[in-house]
Amino acid sequence: MNLNQRQIQHLYLRTGFGMPYPYIMDRVGKSAETLVDELFSQSDKFEYLKVIERKRFTYLNHSDLPKEYRATLSRDSLIYRDVLRNAWVRKLAKTDTPLRERMTLFWHGHFASRDLNPLTMEDQNNMLREKGLGNFRDLLFAISKDPCMLRYLGNTLNREKSPNENFARELMELFTLGRGHYTEQDVKNAAKAFTGWTFNSKLEFEINSYVHDDSEKTFMGVTGNLGGEDILNIILEKKQTANFITRKVYKYFVNPETIDENVISSLSDSFYKSGYDIGKLIKQIFTSPWFYDEKIIGQQIKSPIQFLTGMHNLFLIDMPDDKTLMGVQKDLGQILFAPPNVSGWPEGREWIDSSTLAYRAKLPTQLFSGMDWNNFASRFRNVEKADLPAVIAGYLLQSPINVSLLSEDLNFKASTTDLIREIAIKLTQFPDFQLC
Repeated sequence: MNLNQRQIQHLYLRTGFGMPYPYIMDRVGKSAETLVDELFSQSDKFEYLKVIERKRFTYLNHSDLPKEYRATLSRDSLIYRDVLRNAWVRKLAKTDTPLRERMTLFWHGHFASRDLNPLTMEDQNNMLREKGLGNFRDLLFAISKDPCMLRYLGNTLNREKSPNENFARELMELFTLGRGHYTEQDVKNAAKAFTGWTFNSKLEFEINSYVHDDSEKTFMGVTGNLGGEDILNIILEKKQTANFITRKVYKYFVNPETIDENVISSLSDSFYKSGYDIGKLIKQIFTSPWFYDEKIIGQQIKSPIQFLTGMHNLFLIDMPDDKTLMGVQKDLGQILFAPPNVSGWPEGREWIDSSTLAYRAKLPTQLFSGMDWNNFASRFRNVEKADLPAVIAGYLLQSPINVSLLSEDLNFKASTTDLIREIAIKLTQFPDFQLC
């Protein structure tokens, strides 16, 4: 299937955070298969996020450290959590591996967690980046042994004599099966199987055999001396896990509100038969003709991070200073490494209310401060002045608009650069600019 400009923009907005106008125009007429293969090829050359001093924060919670040093590290952890957040925003905006980063962002929301130690958050983020396009089995095993997750959901307190059910419950409800596909007895016995799953002072996973429950347990019809890995394997054998993950991927990358059950069923069957190959699932979605249907293009509300990083890619603006960047994340309502709860961030229309919409309308003007408009205008050097409103609108908006309304009051006697700046600023005020 060969793609037009709008379809290519659709692909890059959903698999990443948008692309510059010349990059898109160079690919007009290429097939979806070619462009998706290119995205996967780019993703092979990813780099880890590394901004936290490993040696310093490995022993943040070590009881043997002097009290004064622990206090200093605790204060520094607050600072470096913001450093980590800003570093990832900048990486998302400037990445050469957009699909890899977008998948990392997806799994970051799916396996929502947070920690006081910025190093465990960075480690988890890099694990999601490494495994996010691989096999879901590997990813699930890794997140289940991840220090950030184990501490966030209280499994470090899960002991034989006082089982903590938080991780076992969320594992099934939010990460794999979905509500209604397990029993309370399954939760209790899964929690027993995960007793002792913790990590040591070096932030390495380990099972504390002294507090592990090695009694016979029954989970989803299977009886035996089940451990945590047995629970994960039983869950993965269930076709419902493939159904649940496929639906979550579809809602994130395609449409969170209008679900095509036939498509979900077909994708889920393929995902399960592939042995949970995430890359194959993603490729199947983005190379399918239905993905480029008019009822899907321009129908998704940009998340705050999509909106922010998209501004960089659409206009090549410089990201603001660290303090401003943190403020923008807070005001938009999505702070990386700080999901509101274990369910992760909201979707679709939940991103928008009167307050956030008003802020989104003002933000572009704030970010445009000091922007090199000549650089942006140079992309449209071959476009006739009279055609600029339609051409720029076709680039910045995924929903068609009445260009005559945009053209009213434009100063066509101004320089080309000034005219382009005026058009671009006006377009960012359109409600359609919030859609991708």
